[in-house]
Amino acid sequence: MPKSKIIFIVLLSLIAVFSFFSWLILENVLFNAGSDYGTFWILPSIIFIITGALFGLLILLSDSLILVISAFAINFIIFSIIFGIKIVFLLALLLGFGFLLLAARQSIKEKRLRIKIDISGIIKPALGAVFIVLAILISLVLYFSPPAQSLRVELKIPRSLFDLVVNSMSDILTGQLQSQLAPLNVGGLAPLDGGDISLGKILNKDTRDGMYNLINQQINFFFQPYKRYLPYGFAVAAFFTFLAVRFIFIWLAALAVRGAFSLMKRLKLAGIKKETAEKEIIEI
Repeated sequence: MPKSKIIFIVLLSLIAVFSFFSWLILENVLFNAGSDYGTFWILPSIIFIITGALFGLLILLSDSLILVISAFAINFIIFSIIFGIKIVFLLALLLGFGFLLLAARQSIKEKRLRIKIDISGIIKPALGAVFIVLAILISLVLYFSPPAQSLRVELKIPRSLFDLVVNSMSDILTGQLQSQLAPLNVGGLAPLDGGDISLGKILNKDTRDGMYNLINQQINFFFQPYKRYLPYGFAVAAFFTFLAVRFIFIWLAALAVRGAFSLMKRLKLAGIKKETAEKEIIEI
């Protein structure tokens, strides 16, 4: 069996293994009660970076889109086995397939046109697409996960802001009452004491606590019909968060690809060969 075919089989097998463990760990964290949610950001992230690096190495070593499609199909089959088949997952498959196919074609074209091989420059378009697809799938998984579906948010006005508004209104209304009652201090009538008509005495601590709780209850009652959209917001926020940190994953995966390719050169499993190409020119 040719050496290249053995290498591609090994790469596809590694992609299958790491894809399985990454999706399995993610499913365990999100769908099993009592799991440590801190592992969601650590262990799966490391395995996803390794999976992305394996995709990048496969694209770097191969000129065939068939291998890229096979790797993507393996990843999605494993994803479907663990999380099931849903219409939105199939739509994500089509969208992700388009992204990855275009990016892989761009990387292969970049490799063919370059005079000097630049590993990072070749694989970055493909790595970008890989992590976009992963971000889409992870966001969909987050949407269907129990933590997102049972998400409850209680809206509360900051107590310091409430006290500031009440104190300001109390001072303003007290001043207005004093100015309106001032003309009544005539003849032998004793002057009215401003403290007697201060709203500060009326709005004592118990009254303020009741007002504060009542206002918060009314706010949450008003927003109750919109709370069903919280899982959507959670998934969208997660997707854009992944996009924001995607450059870190791309950089780490590209670094891993460079290291793996250097190791393969040392083991004489791969190398860079210089070719002299003939070129036609016009002369007079």
